[in-house]
Amino acid sequence: MEQIKILQIGLSYNPGGIESFVMNYDKRLKDEDICFDFINIFDHIAYEDEIKKLGGRIYQVSNIKKSPKGYTHELASILAYESGNHYAAVHVNMLSAANLIPLFVASKENERRRAAGVKELHIIAHSHNSNTPSLIKKILHKMNRKKVLRLATDYWACSKMAADWLFGENNTESNIHIVNNAIHASRYQFREAYRREIREEFGFAKEDLVLLHVGRMDAQKNHTILLEIFEQVRKLSAHRKVHLLMVGEGDLEDALKEQAKVTGIIDDVYFCGIREDVNKFYSAGDIFVFPSLYEGLSLTMVEAQASGIPIIASTSMDEDSFFTDNCRRMPLSAPLESWGRLILQLEEQFRGKRLEADNDNRANILRAAGFDIKVEEKKLAKMYRAMEEA
Repeated sequence: MEQIKILQIGLSYNPGGIESFVMNYDKRLKDEDICFDFINIFDHIAYEDEIKKLGGRIYQVSNIKKSPKGYTHELASILAYESGNHYAAVHVNMLSAANLIPLFVASKENERRRAAGVKELHIIAHSHNSNTPSLIKKILHKMNRKKVLRLATDYWACSKMAADWLFGENNTESNIHIVNNAIHASRYQFREAYRREIREEFGFAKEDLVLLHVGRMDAQKNHTILLEIFEQVRKLSAHRKVHLLMVGEGDLEDALKEQAKVTGIIDDVYFCGIREDVNKFYSAGDIFVFPSLYEGLSLTMVEAQASGIPIIASTSMDEDSFFTDNCRRMPLSAPLESWGRLILQLEEQFRGKRLEADNDNRANILRAAGFDIKVEEKKLAKMYRAMEEA
């Protein structure tokens, strides 16, 4: 079978949701003779060693913000039919329609190919989000959204909410595909050994209450409110030691550390950075707290549910994100004390009930909801293969 090549655009140096989504599938699609190459505009790209190990090529190009002309020229050269790269598709992973340069470049290449009578590229616009905190980006997004439908040939999204955000709530495109943020379920299953290992690493007692958050430290994830919620839980649990594990990095990390110092909670808040063993943290935590301002469909929410950890999240998230019975939702407008009390109620309700014996059942629920990579990679492979054959 001839190898199918896909060029991935939109990954950063931070191993967040988009990066994890792409790499989860990259590992599986290798066996289907589908190879991912990558465009990188930063000093390094997330999962760089793993990409190279899987046989992927990383093109180092100009930063699209610092040198849009350089980026445009370099991407055009990579996509040119004469380059011999012959990609079946350009997969543009998007958080908004604020910057359409990759779509414009790919569309321009297709105009050249039509004129030359050679095979055109598939141009995938893939929506991974449902909002943006930047006013300027919101304005640009609104202005550019219709252009996305004109420039792209294929329209993908991680959820219905994400599709509405990028393609319009009243879009009439019949070929919008929801591509699930699937995971390797076995990696995130609950393990008593993992629970002991991580809790011992941080010096937590068996009876301590451990809250967990996994996510990059930016405005979308709402860490400021997360720390305030943690303050409330501490006040309501004066009889019990409470800790907060925060896994991830980002531009707001220093400000969040300062907030924790000023409010006197820094000794019980653990900034864990990026951890390769993040899967073990889901077993170590007692409650997963996720007060995001918005999401497309959070990959960490899928991982958390695979582990069986009880979850409290904001109502601003897509309902498609929740598929197990241990999830609770709370409006961000609710009093912080209400968040705190619900966390304690949820912990009491599920205390001691998360068992390794239930892992298979949780895996079956995950699979039925469409988030098992073993099943979903077959669907994605079929979609990519159809592009090569078209």
